[in-house]
Amino acid sequence: MLVDGRPGVVAWRADGRPLSLLAFSVAGGRITAISIVTDPERLARLDLPKPA
Repeated sequence: MLVDGRPGVVAWRADGRPLSLLAFSVAGGRITAISIVTDPERLARLDLPKPA
């Protein structure tokens, strides 16, 4: 998925709430930085698509 226009991954809890989010900064075809969010309150404020 895209997270603020960057490639990313969301891990979901069994109840459908997000558990964690990883967003990757890429330059020259390589990952240059990884941002990780695990704070439940911050994750709840993000506009994330529901898991399939």
